[in-house]
Amino acid sequence: MRLLSRTIRNYALVSAILFVLSTPLFYWAIHSLVIKQMDEMLKDHKEDFLSASPHIQTEEELKQHELLNKEFRLVPTAGKIVNDSIYTEDIYDSIEAEYHPYRTFRTTVDLHGQPYQLKISESMVSSKDLIAAIVLIQSALLILLFVTLVLINRQLSNTIWSPFYQIVDRLKNYRIDRDHAINLPL
Repeated sequence: MRLLSRTIRNYALVSAILFVLSTPLFYWAIHSLVIKQMDEMLKDHKEDFLSASPHIQTEEELKQHELLNKEFRLVPTAGKIVNDSIYTEDIYDSIEAEYHPYRTFRTTVDLHGQPYQLKISESMVSSKDLIAAIVLIQSALLILLFVTLVLINRQLSNTIWSPFYQIVDRLKNYRIDRDHAINLPL
């Protein structure tokens, strides 16, 4: 049984190392994919706004657009052009009374000859929850895989090594001065 214990210990060590290394790497990969997807979505929102902007004729319509689309914020600028930028910022949520991470796209748009700074923000809370759930599921699957491998290895080792252990037990109990023959399994 010492061979089996040593094998399982090696499996456990390698599995623990792989688990510790793969979980943060997996989290980073999923997080990067989600950020990339959000950035593409924010750029699509800008294009949607630009296609809808000719229909916004008055300040009142502009305010209605902002009320209907909370993720869009328009601020008049004094001719100052802002380069397109995408970044993560914490925005205060007055309903939950706490800060939440948002992915924000900032750009300059021209609305009827007037330059505006357009900020489009999307909450990352649901994305963080999704990433956490994916990493948790991946961790559970790795642990389940390890436990399954240990159980299969234990069963196979017991089956394979059973005749050997029977021979060892019979040799331990064999007395050369009393016993004449050893019955060994085939």
